[in-house]
Amino acid sequence: MYLVFIIGTTYRIAEQDRRDHVQAVERALIVLRTLAEGGEPLRLAEVQRKTGLQKTVVFRLLKTLVASRFVEQEVETGRFHVGIGAFEVAQAYPRGSSLIGLTRRHLRALVEGSPHTAYVATLDGFEIVYLASVEGTGPLRVHVNPGARNPAYATAVGKVLLAELGDAEIAERAERFGLAQLTRTTITSATELLGHVQQVREQGYALNSEEAYPGIGAIAAVIRDSSGKASAGITLSYATSLLGPEELPGWIERTTATAHQISAALGTLSADEVFVA
Repeated sequence: MYLVFIIGTTYRIAEQDRRDHVQAVERALIVLRTLAEGGEPLRLAEVQRKTGLQKTVVFRLLKTLVASRFVEQEVETGRFHVGIGAFEVAQAYPRGSSLIGLTRRHLRALVEGSPHTAYVATLDGFEIVYLASVEGTGPLRVHVNPGARNPAYATAVGKVLLAELGDAEIAERAERFGLAQLTRTTITSATELLGHVQQVREQGYALNSEEAYPGIGAIAAVIRDSSGKASAGITLSYATSLLGPEELPGWIERTTATAHQISAALGTLSADEVFVA
């Protein structure tokens, strides 16, 4: 029997960010992300229910997205799923090539022979976006879908990336987006978050103790490009029942060493090579 924890959500536009948005474009993106979230084809009524949009609006949006190949409709079932057009556009994302390919090789080595999961993520506003992941082996694992998101303040990798910002910027984002409590150990105030971030700066890594999901812990460290700028962060994520306190220092050392190795490899590449699509 296998038990897999699936973490992350798809993007939802915050109310504070809706100013100057084109409603039709925003709604089309909501529909597209809804189809991407579950991974399974959906009927028109299911898309309407999940998005909360009017059925006639969803119908017109899907018809437009199908015409542009961003969505495909199955002939046999009439269900809709993400289309090849979306895949083609995704390939132009700058971090989709050298950075992910180079990082994935090191992440495999990090989790080899363990039941843990390693992934690379980047910061977007007050959320982290998962770019790629590598799972270890075992009946109890953490599964991360590339493209999924989580609040930065509730994740180890989010905290190491927030640590690259100034305190005023972190406080402003906390005020603008809020710090919702996800578990009993979630950071819920800007003051507490700034204290955590300062500790991250001093020790060079971040920990997550079931702050986003019960039963899930994590260790994260930043990776830097040739200019010294933080390109992204890597995380070792684990089921807390499988990693005891006595093992934590060893995994912190391995995770930070892996981050240094990736940074050293990125240091041999130019910015164009790292971010070429």
